[in-house]
Amino acid sequence: MENDEETYSSEDEQPAYSRGEVISAITNHYKLLTRLYLPDNSIKYPPPSGWSWPGNITFSPPKSAAVIDLMKHMPYLRRPTSWDSLQIYEKTEAVDYSSFDGAGPHDVNPDPSLTTLPSHALMVGYARGRNGHYIFVDTERGTFTICDFQVGPTEQTDLSEVRTHVM
Repeated sequence: MENDEETYSSEDEQPAYSRGEVISAITNHYKLLTRLYLPDNSIKYPPPSGWSWPGNITFSPPKSAAVIDLMKHMPYLRRPTSWDSLQIYEKTEAVDYSSFDGAGPHDVNPDPSLTTLPSHALMVGYARGRNGHYIFVDTERGTFTICDFQVGPTEQTDLSEVRTHVM
């Protein structure tokens, strides 16, 4: 993939984030869901140049260049008209940043006393109801975090641990 450079943390010199790894992990997960229960045409793939957005877009909270680049090149799920839910994890809905109107996408902030999303974090899944989970990608640390705000975040997972193989 073009512009798919890894960044390194100065502390441990380990690759912290790769857009290609994140996109691959999300794509493979969505492909698995199409094999299990979603219609075959559920995955929306971005054009090579990325999803097209208005030029004067703002984000709330603000997003880093790495997060914006990831959002523009991620696949998203097409919502079937006969369903009201696209669960990607237990009681967790997929977020779609492929197009939007207005100021730009806004991350859900379930409880400001528990979390404020930094500019390098992106919500890719949100709780469907009281007992759901949130899924975040951190482009600075190179992690996915699954969080249930009733019990707190689970441990962070290195991207190398979430690689999947679709047969």
